[in-house]
Amino acid sequence: MKSILLSCAVVLGCCLIAVKCEEDPLPDAENKDAAGTPGKEMKEEEGVYKSWQLDNTRFVKVKEFKGKLYVDIREHYEKDGQMLPGKKGILLNLAQFKVLRDHANDINDVIEQCQGNVK
Repeated sequence: MKSILLSCAVVLGCCLIAVKCEEDPLPDAENKDAAGTPGKEMKEEEGVYKSWQLDNTRFVKVKEFKGKLYVDIREHYEKDGQMLPGKKGILLNLAQFKVLRDHANDINDVIEQCQGNVK
């Protein structure tokens, strides 16, 4: 089975912070699927193939929209016990995601430099 590596980067000050999510299982505390939010139910979205939870309100999804595949990195909010997608986020087409993925090692190098962990 192929592992899908999703990498997203957010610019904060002088450093880049990268988040990696893999389709393969993570250690217990980190292995939460989108439905893993206690007491909250994820609203099913049409065209979503797979979803990963980054933290309490942020999710990464591989989804289809108008016949094309996208990687959606988005904050969600709670309404009536359900987690719904919000306005804050980014929808990357596959070409954009591939460019981001190809720069993942460079992004991680900059993070290490910002943290003083230069190899």
